[in-house]
Amino acid sequence: MASDDTPGEGAARPRLGPFELITNLGHSVRTASWLVLDTRTQTEQVLVMPKQTLDAAHWPEWLGRVSKLQRLDSRHLMPLAETGQLLGRPYAAYVRGEAITLGERVRRGPMGLREALRTLHQIALALTDLHDTRSLHRDVQPHLVLIDGKRVRLCGAEVAWRPTTGPGSEDPLETERSDLRENTPVDLFFVSLMLHWLISGEPPLGESDFLLAMGRLPPLGESQLELPEKKAVALSPPIRHIYERALNVLPRQRFATARSLASALEDVLQSDEGNGPNVLATLRERIRLRGILPGNEDTMRSVVRLSRMQVSHQTELVEVMLQDTALSLELLRVCNNTLRRGETLNANDAVLNMRRAIALAGLNGVEQAAKNLTLWPGPLNRFQARDLEDDIWQIRRASLVAQHINPGAFEPETVFIIALFHGLGQLILGYHFPEEALQIKHLAKQARQENPPPSPWDALDAACKDVLELPLSELAAEVLRLWGMEADVIEMLQPLPAQALVEDTPPDDSLFLRAIVSCAYEVFVHKDTMKNKRLKALNLVAQRYGRWLGCTAYTLNDALTEALRGSEHRVMVGAQDVLDANPAQATAAP
Repeated sequence: MASDDTPGEGAARPRLGPFELITNLGHSVRTASWLVLDTRTQTEQVLVMPKQTLDAAHWPEWLGRVSKLQRLDSRHLMPLAETGQLLGRPYAAYVRGEAITLGERVRRGPMGLREALRTLHQIALALTDLHDTRSLHRDVQPHLVLIDGKRVRLCGAEVAWRPTTGPGSEDPLETERSDLRENTPVDLFFVSLMLHWLISGEPPLGESDFLLAMGRLPPLGESQLELPEKKAVALSPPIRHIYERALNVLPRQRFATARSLASALEDVLQSDEGNGPNVLATLRERIRLRGILPGNEDTMRSVVRLSRMQVSHQTELVEVMLQDTALSLELLRVCNNTLRRGETLNANDAVLNMRRAIALAGLNGVEQAAKNLTLWPGPLNRFQARDLEDDIWQIRRASLVAQHINPGAFEPETVFIIALFHGLGQLILGYHFPEEALQIKHLAKQARQENPPPSPWDALDAACKDVLELPLSELAAEVLRLWGMEADVIEMLQPLPAQALVEDTPPDDSLFLRAIVSCAYEVFVHKDTMKNKRLKALNLVAQRYGRWLGCTAYTLNDALTEALRGSEHRVMVGAQDVLDANPAQATAAP
């Protein structure tokens, strides 16, 4: 990270052009940095040079990449004093002031955990500023992190740039896109390795150059990083989750952007100060900006067309709307908010049926609800959109299971809608907190493997509480409160607790509906289980709900098989059936 290549006392300092070399601050495979004295101004500067030579043809592009950052107004990047060439190599010089490198700071004594997190938070903010301008750092090492009191800044951005060669390199735009796609995660992983270094007190895998450590870790290598047990035990759950996510062996499970890493670190720092991350306030703001879920453009056009036709087309309108989860929820939101009029809604008032919603909203209201939606996939990237699409598919299929096990006491459409609401928390998580959703699902999967819970929601709830500091059910409850619904409605639209007793006689319709849907989700968990093992698992579900629903392991298996059969299914709406197309057609991207 740094060396002691310092001239002896009284010895003449070596010179490099107009600079006197005071000391080598550190070096890596890609860059080296020196503390120098600019003899022209008698000021100390940090001189950063790439390790590899750059031919003359590529000097203008290197200069353009490094120099453009002078125009970037970022408090997290060191000001660039000048650029130039020395001995055939390009260099970038930065005004040092009173700053020291991160390597120098650590050599003076170990960092406290809070100081380490604050340092990493500011580094993540620096990368956020860089990536927002389609720039990269390329070598986030301790000798390029400068600390002045509590202020942390990066220098050396783009200094390690190298020209791309090979197929497609003749297309500048595609080359730049490929460069950003491949190297943005590398920038972030540098910070992840720095997190390990600062928490553990040891360089990752004993490598002082983080790039060399990176080459030995997945997906490039097979080595594993582990915190010393004493260090790991001392971490609070939120910090431990950041650590595990940042250094996950699967690149797709890691932080996708510098902004998401900075946000996670900021939440922890605020929580330590007693301010606490206000997840629900964040959710309310995101819903205001993005809506509940993104909608399908083709479905929205069909709804607008049908809403402008005569009322005789209402059945067709219901069919189309039920194909799009986002549109169904949006119309229900509009109707329930309209009915509220400043009062909360109880179970008798709440609108949980599409036909009633259309009747209350009117055709103009239906058209407006369609226009309110954000188009798929909203702000999600393609990986996040694929995950949300999978969530929607699973929740819709579980809702079909609920329709098939409904003993006939309730309208099929109502059962389907309530089953969608039972999965609302998972949909909100996937759309409004996609980065956190990855970590939560990973933790929930681990928990299920170690100790399978009786309810499919228990593991997700616990993981969500660890990462966001509140359970998954609370995300859905907050949305329903925004719609003005009372506690009895909110309770009906959430799964039964695993410890709840299903007695001989259901005390009321709300609890009966809740049991039908909860049973359906517990059945759906076993969709990928082999048939002989599935029947054994479903027998346990039947024992719990059989008194109310009159179900057996075989009838539950039939309901699951029917819901999963093929790519086309029908959402039952009384006398009419609605085609439930696959998620890529009905609930996802056009």
